[in-house]
Amino acid sequence: MTMKELTQKLEERYPLEKAESWDNSGLQVGRKNKAVRKVFLALDATDAEIKEAREAVEKVEAKKNEAIEKLEEENRKNSIGIYLRFVKQGAISLSEAAKELGIPKSDLELMI
Repeated sequence: MTMKELTQKLEERYPLEKAESWDNSGLQVGRKNKAVRKVFLALDATDAEIKEAREAVEKVEAKKNEAIEKLEEENRKNSIGIYLRFVKQGAISLSEAAKELGIPKSDLELMI
């Protein structure tokens, strides 16, 4: 895509006529026929908008961490089940399973 094509697409969506008189809109630097590889976009944000964005990111991070914790817990439960099955089949000892899982042998004994 050339700078001219990119500029046309942006101006179709965001007409220059709607810009404020003090606004630096449109192509500021560059050659219109040159291929575009990167775009730099500068926006003015208020402190309140920055705070809102940070809070939104924190909420997403918290939900992501919660999901990861749930997956890790489920994975741990599945791992315990697999090792208990091996113990019941006689493939490994209870001590070996506890060592591999990193939990006390007495905890595994309660699950059998």
